Amino acid sequence: MADASRRQFVQQAAAIGAVVTGVAASPRRSFAANDTIGIGVIGTGGRARKRLMPGVLSLPGARIVGVCDVFDDHLEAGKFVASGRKKTDMFATRHHEELLARKDVDAVVIATPDHWHVPMTVFACEAGKDVYVEKPAAHKLGEGPAMIDAQNKHKRIVQVGAQQRSMPHLQAAKKIVQAGTLGHVHRIRMTWNHNWAHAKKPKLRIDQAKVDWKRFLGNAPEQAFDPFRMRWWRFIWDFGNGLVSDLGVHWLDTVQWMMDLEQPTRVTMQAGTHREGTGWETPDTLMAIWEFGPTKRMMTFESLTTSNSGAAGVELVGEKATLYFDRGRYELIPQPYSDVKPDQQIIGKGDRGADFYSDTEAHALHLAQWLDCVRTRQAPIEPAESGIAAAELAIRANMAFRQAHG
Repeated sequence: MADASRRQFVQQAAAIGAVVTGVAASPRRSFAANDTIGIGVIGTGGRARKRLMPGVLSLPGARIVGVCDVFDDHLEAGKFVASGRKKTDMFATRHHEELLARKDVDAVVIATPDHWHVPMTVFACEAGKDVYVEKPAAHKLGEGPAMIDAQNKHKRIVQVGAQQRSMPHLQAAKKIVQAGTLGHVHRIRMTWNHNWAHAKKPKLRIDQAKVDWKRFLGNAPEQAFDPFRMRWWRFIWDFGNGLVSDLGVHWLDTVQWMMDLEQPTRVTMQAGTHREGTGWETPDTLMAIWEFGPTKRMMTFESLTTSNSGAAGVELVGEKATLYFDRGRYELIPQPYSDVKPDQQIIGKGDRGADFYSDTEAHALHLAQWLDCVRTRQAPIEPAESGIAAAELAIRANMAFRQAHG
């Protein structure tokens, strides 16, 4: 077990602080309340087609006017979804430059692999487009300031897509935390566990002629075309950061938002591969620990692929009460002899850890909040600064693991 470099983290945190200007965003063009906002979608894989594009299409005053992907199959599928499942001549391209140059594109939704999140957001801001970018906001420690600088310099509305902040029950839970109801929180437990018995490396046959592999790689190291690495990029270090960034960053962001966490003084991660034959480079089982020395607080994230025990949820353990929450509910659990009254709110059905917001509802709420800010030029609920802060907590955990294991 090893600590991620404290010195490097402090340097990067200082860099982030140096580029946050606080300048209010101003639009490339102004929008009346009934104007339609033209949306371009960059990256039309499963996440975009199943969640984000239906979310956009469900909202009044927004329409998808173009799509972009480096894989022809995804491009055609994205075009079909964007057009309301009709065959149309909607603009579609492999080249993001062409989409960003269009005057009918007012804003973009970016759902690329993680290593493209910062560069593509910067390109979009430079082109005068507002941005909704999928989480995690960053792939590497140190690249975040470029996104923040682009957001502020070009006065863009950038929303990072960790949609918990737009869930009404979690907004209510935040008020409980901010009111001091829990007392001092010494312990934060986060889990996101699945039983992925099917997680075996698939045999993929993809015609390389259908893929602009050089564009897919972007800033990643040069390497031969590999269909598996392209399709399962979340678990390949060059393109993604595994479970702690793909899943853990949701809870990391939510806890930061609720508690205004300070920077950790120590980060460690124990992890390994417990399933054979997956082809993953990143661990499939992990326990990450963030320690906050001055406040005597410890935060952990556990993620398994061998069991769904505990499923997905968070506990904020305070001296007066514990607050449990997940994507469907929160529960306030008093300590013995405390003056806190128990309370419970349930949205959806089922037991703890059930993901009631796996459909498009929460995505639509988060997208709607972003589009409202595009119109009003008010700061969104999750700007680049917030998304980068959460991503860097996850990145530091991976750094600790990789430094310990070579």
